[in-house]
Amino acid sequence: MKLFICNLPYSATEDDIVAFFATENITASKVKVCTDRQTGASKGFGFAEVPDAEEQQAIRMSGFVLLGRKIKIDRARTPQGGRR
Repeated sequence: MKLFICNLPYSATEDDIVAFFATENITASKVKVCTDRQTGASKGFGFAEVPDAEEQQAIRMSGFVLLGRKIKIDRARTPQGGRR
């Protein structure tokens, strides 16, 4: 299941997110922190995939603190349409 993670600290890395989920024994894979194309700076959100069996446990981590900020976690929406 793909998750959307927002309110990330701008200093958070993919490794930080993997370690964050590991504290609750959740295996996060294909983790991506979204960045600005021009500057490479974090946009404060990202995505991670977790096994379906661990999805609800991961979503319950919404509100937990990562690097000093309460993050929000929810199911990622399926993209509709696309860029033109």
